[in-house]
Amino acid sequence: MTDSDRPRLAPSAISPWRRPGFIGFAFLLRSVFALIAALGLSGTVRASGIGEFSGGDRLLFEDGALYLLELLRLAGPELLAAAGASAAVLCLGLLSGLLVAAVLLTALNTDGRLGVGSALGRAAALFPTFFLLGALVLLAQSALLLGASMTFALVNAASSSERSADLLAAAVALVAGLCALALGSLLDVARAAAVRHELASKHALLFALDVARRAPAGALLGSFPYTAAGALIVLGAALATGAIDVGAPGAGRLLAVAALHQLTLLALLVLRAAWLSRALRLVATHAPTRRLELTSPALLPTRSGRG
Repeated sequence: MTDSDRPRLAPSAISPWRRPGFIGFAFLLRSVFALIAALGLSGTVRASGIGEFSGGDRLLFEDGALYLLELLRLAGPELLAAAGASAAVLCLGLLSGLLVAAVLLTALNTDGRLGVGSALGRAAALFPTFFLLGALVLLAQSALLLGASMTFALVNAASSSERSADLLAAAVALVAGLCALALGSLLDVARAAAVRHELASKHALLFALDVARRAPAGALLGSFPYTAAGALIVLGAALATGAIDVGAPGAGRLLAVAALHQLTLLALLVLRAAWLSRALRLVATHAPTRRLELTSPALLPTRSGRG
């Protein structure tokens, strides 16, 4: 069975709970890249000799950061090299995030049994489209950031008082942040359209813009609840990590923080899958306009009729 002939789920049936195995696969992939990136830095820290002290590397987390500053002074070049290697691994991890999104969208969109190999094959075929869509949205977000920075400068120059300048700057930052989130939401809708209707990047983006015109709340603001929930989870995890206090004696504290971090990652992936499911339902329930059908062979009635 080819990808074009594979049955697609009805919009009402699309749900992240239908594919827990693929959420687990995404979790494993992200965890592996994070672990590889962390091992390089942790190895350099251990080689610095901090472990020979009775307090071990917990000393790095003490108030005043005396041991941390001394470590940076003595092992700065080695840490910088390790950080560069870890950054390269994290970049690969970010690219793997495109693969994870493609796998999740493929699994969420497909009816019936779907093997990991089949999902990975389809995701690999979607990778160029996802990468190009991401690059276009990143370019738009960068232009938005540049515009916000220029507006900050104008606000500071034109404001009559420091208080009014701060208030205007906060308003500009809020608007810019919301617009950046809206662009990210539109990006996921375009990716969902690429999977659901088998579109190239150009036509997927046109489809997403068409959906945003007809359903702006869903296409541009649909990801906001999931983003807000994710931010609250991360904030809660940060507060819990501070309360556990890894600087205090006891290996159980480190294990508890590690477990907390993994649970946070898993929760964020579940939220991600939930939003992608919603994006798929959105593009599945909004038929393309006739004009868009004529510009994209993939949307002609002979193929769009498969649901």
